[in-house]
Amino acid sequence: MHKLAAFILLAFVSLFLTACSGSATHYYASPTPSKWSSHIELELRKGNRRNLTESELFLPISQNENSLLFADIRGMQDNNQNQEGNIGIGYRKITENGFLGKDWVLGSYAFLDIRNTEADNKFVQGTVGLEALSEHLDIRANFYAPQAKEKDVSGTANVTGTVVGTQLRVIGTGNIKERALPGLDFEIGYKLPILENTIDAVKIYGGGYYFDANDYRTVAGPRGRLELQWQDFMGMGDDTRLTLGAEIQHDRVRQTTAFGMARLRIPLYNINKRPPDNTLTAIERRMTERVIRDVDIVNGVQEGTGQIVDEAAGILVNGTTVTDVTLLDATDNVAADITAAGAGSIVILDGSQGQIDLNAGIVMQPNQAIIGGGIPIAGLNSRVTGTIGTRPTVTDAGIAGSTTTIFGNSAGNDFTLQGIDIVSNTLGNSLHFNGAENLTIRDVTTTGGVTGISMGLFAGPVVTNGLLENVTIANTVGFGALQIGGTITMRDVNINNPGTFGELIFTGTTNADNLTIRDPGLAGLFLISMNANLNNVTVLNSGTSSFELNNTIASGKNNISVNPALMHCNNQIGNTGSLRINREQCL
Repeated sequence: MHKLAAFILLAFVSLFLTACSGSATHYYASPTPSKWSSHIELELRKGNRRNLTESELFLPISQNENSLLFADIRGMQDNNQNQEGNIGIGYRKITENGFLGKDWVLGSYAFLDIRNTEADNKFVQGTVGLEALSEHLDIRANFYAPQAKEKDVSGTANVTGTVVGTQLRVIGTGNIKERALPGLDFEIGYKLPILENTIDAVKIYGGGYYFDANDYRTVAGPRGRLELQWQDFMGMGDDTRLTLGAEIQHDRVRQTTAFGMARLRIPLYNINKRPPDNTLTAIERRMTERVIRDVDIVNGVQEGTGQIVDEAAGILVNGTTVTDVTLLDATDNVAADITAAGAGSIVILDGSQGQIDLNAGIVMQPNQAIIGGGIPIAGLNSRVTGTIGTRPTVTDAGIAGSTTTIFGNSAGNDFTLQGIDIVSNTLGNSLHFNGAENLTIRDVTTTGGVTGISMGLFAGPVVTNGLLENVTIANTVGFGALQIGGTITMRDVNINNPGTFGELIFTGTTNADNLTIRDPGLAGLFLISMNANLNNVTVLNSGTSSFELNNTIASGKNNISVNPALMHCNNQIGNTGSLRINREQCL
């Protein structure tokens, strides 16, 4: 990017020095009316491949009798969701009796271009151009220097994840790339000596273009244009101009592209205080001629089908990149294989082979993580992304008695459960953890069971630190969630239709943010001898009470709400916040 910035700066400085090189006394230092005024141009192009509209502001900055420094600001959009903006500065000077004994306008200009493509990629480029204009002849060339950065064309990837042994890999074809192409164009135009009594100017142009970059197809070919011009269109003013035209070009990448064009120039006399009756000679009129350049940044799409990928990959588990996993699906003996994977393992459950029916409860090993499929993985070198498997549903329909569907019992270790849907049909708990230093349950739904999520034992190990995030618990026989001791944080948790309590908490600390409990059979939130920080907590349609606070220090804010308005506060030892239920303070 620094090379592009230097390129643009050099071009602007060169133009400025050129503009200032003449005698300063030739420039207007008084309110003398300007010779050349500002104008806007509105253009509509209808083509065989796309339609576009463009608007331009031409703004003189400084001028004397035969030279002009000006700004040129443009905006373009088409019906393919491409947008582009251009801001430029240019300098023109009239030279008398120059080449071929004719008067010429010699000019140069520089633009900064920014384009947003239909693939939602943004490209930046610098453009410089040179021109020589006589009354009847046009000669011009442009040079385009874009930022040399490739970007993905979204939606073109065909990359999947797999496991070879225990190593994660991404295989397939990565996203196709696109980039802005450097290049040039040129043209020569001639005013035909025909229809002079009807049309102010009939002009024909011929030229070509060439854009290229490594690994991209060359965009090169001829271009031709015909323009018909009318001055003082419909008596709107001497500088008003209507231009109708047609353009055609051809290259191997974009094939034949044709446009019909209509462009209207509207003078803005009041900006430069130029009187509308000021008459310009034919060569002087050319000083405000439109700068002709490519209508938008030329972007190229990578040759072939994209980047071929077959490399080691990793997934992110609790902020750590993991490369070795065990992949299981409905064709495996999942409970036994999870045990066999051992302590510290990462197990991915893939739902692509159908629902996973357990023949025994899953016993998680110390420091083990069970992750549902459908998660993104990334190549370790290319960073090309793909997914592995699909999100699984795990059910314990084949387990008799009170077995827990997923069980963890390891004080001082970590458990992670993520991206899984669980259906429990036994008389046990859906999820039960007797102990853990850190427990993470994220993006999990559980339906059925006596308790949805049980954490800790009265006479056993507790979960020291727990996180429930984006969790839904539904249709339990007893509690939605049970906490005994430890510190549990709940974010974006929904507990629906628990048979008794939505959440029952003995001792410890609970931090709840965006907790909703619907239709509990008894109390919604039952807190006993603990600390509770409740933010954005809602209880709806409780059977007996919405909140029961028993020997609890509770603080709350932000939409603590209940329906109906039932709340019990038994032997509460303090309230450090503004826990309000239907505008009533619970003391």
